[in-house]
This record gives sequence, structure tokens and C-alpha cells, in this order.
Amino acid sequence: MFGNAKAWFRQCELHGTANQAVIYTAQNKATPDEDSGYVFDHCRLSADPAARYIALGRPCRPYATVVFLSAKVDAPVMGRHEPPVGQNDVLLRK
Repeated sequence: MFGNAKAWFRQCELHGTANQAVIYTAQNKATPDEDSGYVFDHCRLSADPAARYIALGRPCRPYATVVFLSAKVDAPVMGRHEPPVGQNDVLLRK
């Protein structure tokens, strides 16, 4: 998912195909007063076994907002991007 939108996903599945990098989200909220962000509510995240680099998200602007509520993660999610893509880059560590 990419862009600056307000979106709520409920009981969905995000599946990354085999590629060098799988990044599920790239939200780009630029200011704190923008009414935007992604919410993934009871969703499942999966990826092809051949996918090597898997990250929950890549913030594209300083106030990028993504929330995973009760998500089931069936993929080996990595930590910070290499190289770093921003100060808001807060991801899970392997």
C-alpha cells in the first residue's frame, strides 16, 4: 500500500511475492494535522518463501502512520531498512 490516504483494512491478507524486497506499506503523511493513515485490523501478512527482505513498512514522510491491530504475521519480518529511509523507520526486529 502506498500513498497518503485514510484507509482501514479489516480481516484482509497482504501477501508478498518472491522478490528482492517485500515492503507491505509506504504511507506518506507529511504533516501532523493531515487526516490520514493505514489501519490493518485482524489482517494476515504472508510472503513467498523465496522472498528475502520483508518489512512491515517504509515511512515516506515524517508523520507516516500505520497501525497493525491483532495482525497475524506469517513472514520473517526484518528490522530497519538498509540504508535507512527516515527517522520514523520503526519496524520489528527479526
